[in-house]
Amino acid sequence: MSVSGGAVLLLSICEDRHEEFVEKINATLVESGCRSGVLSRVDKDIKSKHIFPGVAYVGGYNYLVPALLCEAVLAHPWERPEEIMLIINDESYTDDEYVVYIRDGKVSRNG
Repeated sequence: MSVSGGAVLLLSICEDRHEEFVEKINATLVESGCRSGVLSRVDKDIKSKHIFPGVAYVGGYNYLVPALLCEAVLAHPWERPEEIMLIINDESYTDDEYVVYIRDGKVSRNG
């Protein structure tokens, strides 16, 4: 089922190839017909007294297939897959309900 929604991808700060992998994830989503968004890096924009301890990407989408996004994220040889977290909010849930889809390197519908 296709849905509209948003995604947050959190990665270890030790992931040296994250930009390359996220480019490929974005390309996979565009090729599949997912429209109106790509994952964009936001951790550098966080204003705080302390450095954000990771790398953060967010995206907003039309026609997002959550399983496809999970597959696209897990398809790469991450250095620390156990530290990846993917959170998706889609139209099948209430506006304030987010579902953890990937945590500790595994897909889980309800975290």
